[in-house]
Amino acid sequence: MGQVLGWARGTLEGVARKQMAASSPAKSSKFLGLWTYTRMEDDDYHRVLGEQGLPWAVRALLQQFTAQREFLEDGDGFLFRSKMLTGSWNELRVNVPTTFTVLGYTIDTLITWEDEGQLLVSTMKTTSADGYIISGSTNTTRITHAIDAGELVITTITPEGQYRMWMSAEKRAA
Repeated sequence: MGQVLGWARGTLEGVARKQMAASSPAKSSKFLGLWTYTRMEDDDYHRVLGEQGLPWAVRALLQQFTAQREFLEDGDGFLFRSKMLTGSWNELRVNVPTTFTVLGYTIDTLITWEDEGQLLVSTMKTTSADGYIISGSTNTTRITHAIDAGELVITTITPEGQYRMWMSAEKRAA
């Protein structure tokens, strides 16, 4: 009986993935590829993260990290990949709630399309019950991804304010 239920659950998940793949907006193709950090609004970044309680030394260390995003389309739909501080890649699917942990923080994430595929939005609820730097809080962050003049513009919006980061597409071998 357990095998039958497992098969049914797997089949339903597969059908749901195919439906999500079909629902990816046509404009999502402009996001496809690997994007690498080029610049950030430094003053806003430090102000927002400082108000969240992150010490200056930690903020400065985080800025040494080269952020990357990768967007792929496969048989299961649109895949959003984000390079983590640990060097590993976090993988998320559009409209599929995902929970992951990093450095003692639990992050509940949902990726959705808005503005007819012009905007990819990540809504994250971070709980830092056992966080290495800040603990005992929960924070909701909205991160938007849009293409503007050939660059990926990422806007991070928190209760303390917002800041932007820009990324450029990696050149692909011909």
